[in-house]
Amino acid sequence: MSSIKHYQELQGSDSSEVRVSAPVYAAEDLFKGAVPRASFLNIDFTVSSISSTGLTLSVPEGLCVTEIRTAQTLELKQGGETFFECKVVIAGGTPDKTELRVLFDERGIDINQIARKNSMALARAKAKSKKPTITYKVPMEYKVYCTEVLDYIADQRQFIESHIAPYEDGLSEVETHELCGQLEESSKAGWSDIWFRGNDLVLPFIDDAKAKQDLKTFTERLVTRELVGGRNWHRSYFKPMGYPGDFQIMNYMYDHRPEGTSIYSRYLHILGLISGRPIVSRMEYISEALDRLNDQEDKSDLYHVMSIGSGPAREVQRFLETTYQSGEGYSFTLVDQEKQALDYAITTAYRSLTPSQSNVIVSGMHTSFTEMLRPMSTFRHIPQQHLIYSAGLLDYLNPALSRRLCAKLYDYLRPGGTLLIGNVNDAANGTYWPMEFILDWTLYFRNREQMLDMSAGCKGADVEIDMDESGAVYMLKVTKPA
Repeated sequence: MSSIKHYQELQGSDSSEVRVSAPVYAAEDLFKGAVPRASFLNIDFTVSSISSTGLTLSVPEGLCVTEIRTAQTLELKQGGETFFECKVVIAGGTPDKTELRVLFDERGIDINQIARKNSMALARAKAKSKKPTITYKVPMEYKVYCTEVLDYIADQRQFIESHIAPYEDGLSEVETHELCGQLEESSKAGWSDIWFRGNDLVLPFIDDAKAKQDLKTFTERLVTRELVGGRNWHRSYFKPMGYPGDFQIMNYMYDHRPEGTSIYSRYLHILGLISGRPIVSRMEYISEALDRLNDQEDKSDLYHVMSIGSGPAREVQRFLETTYQSGEGYSFTLVDQEKQALDYAITTAYRSLTPSQSNVIVSGMHTSFTEMLRPMSTFRHIPQQHLIYSAGLLDYLNPALSRRLCAKLYDYLRPGGTLLIGNVNDAANGTYWPMEFILDWTLYFRNREQMLDMSAGCKGADVEIDMDESGAVYMLKVTKPA
């Protein structure tokens, strides 16, 4: 898999960034985890990154080679075999002397060809080796469980291929939709039971990094390989926007349509929709919180609401379409690092309004949440908010960063205002197994004590913990004294 970005690394808008050199690739990504060794000056180095102009090498501790000015031969080796060599010159080292940059002394180096040669050398080494290539350890109970998961899916696949696939080209859209509805109804209980069993098997290892990684590797090799035939599984696992949980994945869950090119691929997508039900129930919970704003004793002509990590903001659309009555006004500020998500959210929100509902404002702030933590943040100019919520951003943040962000958001509340934070939990009926182990979608699955800890910096607040309808998401409710 390619590397993914952490939310604290996403920058939002930055017009100053201009490409001025050849693209640089992390060696782990280009060589798919099988990074060759670089032999240079009779010393073995680890390759950190590579481009068409050169390499960055990790320098062994205590070594200093930056004084050499003449071209030297560099060899790349895989499995003991030299598969590539060329002349290089030293371009310099990093200030901390942990990395060394070398430039190819010839033009036209094809790094894709280097990657192909590396894979061929790897294959030759594997063919010669008599050692087992599986180095991870997985409990037999979990191996049996994964085969049962595959058997469950294979049973439905056999039925579809035998009785539906021969005729699916002739199905109308209505018939296809009806058939997929029947497949979903027949799978809800069975698939839910299966993933809950998965939770039971992996939750004991939630704090054991090595055992968890072994379990993930095994799951991805067996179960993920089959499920990525469904669109939502595929997008969630391969992360085409560079990070998990992008707004289009969210829309798959909210739209709840059996996407796919065949009945079987639609069926796999349906299993993803069943597993993703907590995403929808979390959104519905927040939509209902919006509806309750006008039930408060302290009425307002204009309610200020802010969503942090808004994504498609479907809760705003749902609120405007189903419960909003044109009387009081609402000013929604949507904050997200992805401009496409903001464009979608603002457009769909305004489409939900009738011409007479002119007292609703929906605006976006295209920026990273870390901007909020800066002393001179642009957020200091916003009006105090009646409600600030984050449906699924703090799941990605470590405890210290979560506390800082909660405290900062709490500062932006008006007296009597509420901060609402959704976070996946570690419950046995939660989404830990499908998200972490099938999809490599890493989150902080928090317990009640860890949820309370996020509010530690909210002085004088009234703090409650609620749960969404699915039971898989905790909702931290922090209210500022009036």
